Amino acid sequence: LARGFPTTPINGFPNDLSLSDAYCFQTKLINALRPRLGAPVGYKVGLSGQATQRRFGVSKPVTGVLLDGMFVANGATLSNDFAHRPMIEPDLMVVVKDERIMAATTHLEVAAALETLHACIELPGLQFGEKEKVTGAKLAALNVAAVHMVVGPGVPVKPNQAFVSAVGNMMTVFENAKGQVIQEAPAANLMGHPFEVVLWLVKDFKTRGLTLKTGDRISLGSVGKLFPVMPAEQTYIYSLEGLPNGPTRVSVKFHGTMASPPRPAGE
Repeated sequence: LARGFPTTPINGFPNDLSLSDAYCFQTKLINALRPRLGAPVGYKVGLSGQATQRRFGVSKPVTGVLLDGMFVANGATLSNDFAHRPMIEPDLMVVVKDERIMAATTHLEVAAALETLHACIELPGLQFGEKEKVTGAKLAALNVAAVHMVVGPGVPVKPNQAFVSAVGNMMTVFENAKGQVIQEAPAANLMGHPFEVVLWLVKDFKTRGLTLKTGDRISLGSVGKLFPVMPAEQTYIYSLEGLPNGPTRVSVKFHGTMASPPRPAGE
């Protein structure tokens, strides 16, 4: 699987794969990918919504590991066949200030332990064969489909209620270069407040004996839908609106090399 990452489709995972076995497999996969993609620099949370959890047969979110080589520059141009079944996902990312995050129990305590907040476009790849049933455990085994992350400028996180409220109330706008809006979605889609995802991650890591540390990057998950990357050349722009310092944005461009459009997620 590591040799074929992320373009070779795989089949054969047992449909009754447990989440604990999935994380064991994920650890082995990450170790095999490190010579190509570098050291772990953070984590991603997937399936944070109850609807997607039901769809993929899990009762809670799942986590993956982010490797240094997965990150590409803001405004980068990529091939649109960067992965098998390539997708694009409007996301949010935060960077941990210090290990006080592991003691956080409120949104204000989360804010005090974070350094920056970023608009983030995740570019996952669903590296499953067309006949493979996709489950939450299988997604966890495949590192929650992490391939590329495009991260915008950091907004300093302020440890006060005004900033926490602004994060909870901000809107996200995903559009193309012509200004055509593809999706508008509230950040509150992330478990009611983006910082709630961080609190969930802290609790989950404590049960698994893991610790967040200074500098860790955390992808908080999709604020709305995942979209298939289309064959034509296209530029996507993703903005966070409603923060105290004004909008912040990130962009990515694809050049058209794909022979045919990918199948939508879940089909």
